[in-house]
Amino acid sequence: MWRGRLAFVNSIPGVDYPQLLPPLVQYTGPVVDVKKMEPFPAEVEAWIESVPDDMPIVYVSYGTIVRLTPERVAATIAALTSTTHYTLWALPKPQQVGLPDTLPPSIMIHHWIPTARALAHPKVKAFVSHCGGNSAVESMAMGKPLIGYPQFGDQMAVCRRIADAGAGITGPQGGWVQVEDVRQVLGDARFAARARTMSRLLDKFGGTSRAADLLELAAAGDLEPLKTPLEGSASSFFYMGGYDLLIYAQLLMLFFFFLCLLAELEHTLLPVLLLEEISAISARKYHFLVVGVPLSPLHNCVSIAQELCLRGHNVTVMSFADRGRQKVAKYSPKCKLNYISLGELPVSDDKEEALVREMLTTNSTIHQISFMMKNVMTPYFEQLPSGVSKALEAGEVQPDFALLGLPFGLVGRELQKRGIDFAVNVPTILVPPLNPWASSYVPLPFYLVNPHNMTFVDRLAVIGGNSLLNFGRNLAVAAGFQFSFMPDLSPDMWRGRLAFVNSIPGVDYPQLLPPLVQYTGPVVDVKKMEPFPAEVESWIESVPDDMPIVYVSYGTIVRLTPERVAAAIAALTSTTHYTLWALPKPQQVGLPDTLPPSIMIHHWIPTARALAHPKVKAFVSHCGGNSAVESMAMGKPLIGYPQFGDQMAVCRRIADAGAGVTGPQGGWVQVEDVRQVLGDPRFAARARSPCAYIGQSSLLELSASFLVLSFWMGPWRSFDQIFFALSSDVAITLMLGHLSGTLPALLSSS
Repeated sequence: MWRGRLAFVNSIPGVDYPQLLPPLVQYTGPVVDVKKMEPFPAEVEAWIESVPDDMPIVYVSYGTIVRLTPERVAATIAALTSTTHYTLWALPKPQQVGLPDTLPPSIMIHHWIPTARALAHPKVKAFVSHCGGNSAVESMAMGKPLIGYPQFGDQMAVCRRIADAGAGITGPQGGWVQVEDVRQVLGDARFAARARTMSRLLDKFGGTSRAADLLELAAAGDLEPLKTPLEGSASSFFYMGGYDLLIYAQLLMLFFFFLCLLAELEHTLLPVLLLEEISAISARKYHFLVVGVPLSPLHNCVSIAQELCLRGHNVTVMSFADRGRQKVAKYSPKCKLNYISLGELPVSDDKEEALVREMLTTNSTIHQISFMMKNVMTPYFEQLPSGVSKALEAGEVQPDFALLGLPFGLVGRELQKRGIDFAVNVPTILVPPLNPWASSYVPLPFYLVNPHNMTFVDRLAVIGGNSLLNFGRNLAVAAGFQFSFMPDLSPDMWRGRLAFVNSIPGVDYPQLLPPLVQYTGPVVDVKKMEPFPAEVESWIESVPDDMPIVYVSYGTIVRLTPERVAAAIAALTSTTHYTLWALPKPQQVGLPDTLPPSIMIHHWIPTARALAHPKVKAFVSHCGGNSAVESMAMGKPLIGYPQFGDQMAVCRRIADAGAGVTGPQGGWVQVEDVRQVLGDPRFAARARSPCAYIGQSSLLELSASFLVLSFWMGPWRSFDQIFFALSSDVAITLMLGHLSGTLPALLSSS
């Protein structure tokens, strides 16, 4: 009844315990909107206004099911009568029997008070509640600490979660308000600070608006790409059987649990220390450090940095030479960022050009990746940590928090040594084996299969290979192995870190992920990007409104020979559409003196702005991660011709989602592909559906609060992540071992 269904949880991770969930399980936050609620009754409004501004109001409500006896009501009035705070109490009429004729002047009791509106009022400073689910989430949404007295059902669990998060306290089941509890919460600013942190997180989950958006998508059938293989496919039974084995694997790991628990006991003071620092953290602006190599992944990091800068934070970017400086200026035009050069380029422009051309002579993804790692990325790996270390030691920057672009090499270790926490930005999709959170059923970039329709051999190769690899590297970390050849592969560099994925489920294969792995969608904002060059703007305006424009861009790394350029011009020359092509200057050598009137070529066209233009109807691309997500965000179908790296996997995912077509690796634009996508409105319709799934605002400003929030587990937090990573892979490995005994029979039957 649940598998493959859209499920709303009117809470957020942190109020609910963080856990691995598929994309169809959606946290919405509270589904109430104060602006749309009834106003206060007139007498309540007048009483609130009469309360002095320097006196806190404690709001009290036990919901609609809990019944208070006259004795309980009298005892509560006695406990809440105070000269240091006022009390506003929503008490149903049947329970007001026996109230004294005259209440203390500091107490107002009314039978109907809209809870969300009361909690949103600035004079209300705390909430006495039974910890009903709605009440607790509304309390956190409005940033008000909760004093909980659970009575029955799930209220004990809800109260416990609020207390674990440091945003309130809980009394025993069946208990009632105590003077000491109220004094404790009002007198300790840490509770209010943590509640405000929760409020900032809740703001990002959308409430009723997000729920309505998702229901509209579900009604249109557009949420189908969000189903994981666990939720209904040809392989569903296989996956669910393996997933259930997690329970048995975790039981087998119970002994390991006690060993890790003993090893972690020395850190038990961590949650207390964090609580003591929360007030200071939430009251100031941060200094962020962004580190990345001056290649395309840096673009997204700089875009996020610009957003932080516009919000008043101090941001410093570290990269290499003038190329890094130019990228910072180009992708943060609206806010000036600090820039520190880490030295000259480890690989010169000319050498990089030659290496890329050499890499493109083979279509083997494994050879391409190993070639680029050895000849381009290794020199950066070698210089990044030393450059960052020198800048930090010299005091050139003193960051509160860092954002690392991939690949980050040993920079993470350098930051760890100095106690600087960091997030990681993944510019494309979650691909094993780099990210340890990628689900075991997600294929490697060079193994192009759809997880929903894998054969038994595919399952054995993909799930078995990923599971054994993940299990092995987790054991390697436990044994002290440092992964010095490529630190990005080390699970402990990711564990407990905020990770941004600049994509969405549906473009990325849907999978179960922890709350600290956040899909951001594309991290570009058309309003904050550079405008079109004047000649491009003029050409677009000249295109008739009834003629579609096909936008073409192969990114900054793919190199086109003059022969390829000439062939592409011939293929794109048409009387049924126009073509706008972003082609770097070095690749314009040999262009004809006069281009066909239906084609405009320029060396710099902001891709997101082009895709957002209503005249642009399709996108010819190499399926770079940024390009693909921007295409889906703007609702434009993609005609993909992957060249190397993860581009084949990205193209395959777009095609699997029905939002475009893909050609073979190393292929180039074909007339038939363009006609197919422009002529079939189903491609455009499917491309429009993902963009409504997720907002495009960056979550980085919340990263420090989000990481503090994730410490609700205290000393068990790091253990739990090790435990789950190991046990999940053990489960699938056990399953594969069992199935391998029947391999001959299964192979013969297939």
